[in-house]
Amino acid sequence: MELSRPVVMDEIFERSQIRPAYQAIVDLAHGDVVAVEALARWPELGVDPGTAFGYGQSQGRIVELDSLCQRAAIEGLRGSDLPPGFRVFVNVEPGSSVAALTERTTGPRLVAEITERALLRKPAELLRSVRRMRGRGCGIALDDVGAVPDSLSLLPFLAPDVIKLDISLVQGWP
Repeated sequence: MELSRPVVMDEIFERSQIRPAYQAIVDLAHGDVVAVEALARWPELGVDPGTAFGYGQSQGRIVELDSLCQRAAIEGLRGSDLPPGFRVFVNVEPGSSVAALTERTTGPRLVAEITERALLRKPAELLRSVRRMRGRGCGIALDDVGAVPDSLSLLPFLAPDVIKLDISLVQGWP
């Protein structure tokens, strides 16, 4: 859907139209669900996530949108019977604050998932954010690793707990 009308994005921000969806993360050795990744959706507005985040980026509101998505993800888990230590992966833009996010949740262990495509934008800010997130008890995951080869040089400094490979690296495997 084309976001030609800013009012659609304003509805996402002002009316909190974000609905979380949870994608299972499975331990392939045992077949057990070991975590979920929280994803943002806007079914009432018919807006796909890529378009919404692209628009948020172009309007300088990406951190605000990111925070709204994080809150929706955690609120969506309220009252669920997640086992202790269960991990919830939440996408985080470098520069976003996870302070409110980590204060809102008890029970599941949060894993801040940072896309590799964002690593080289502001590396010093990213490293500070990762340090703050770890200080608040968050795990760190890198998504789309291998999509931007130059960013691999940051891996030793970030020391992620989880590395999720970019689909281009595994496409076509038997």
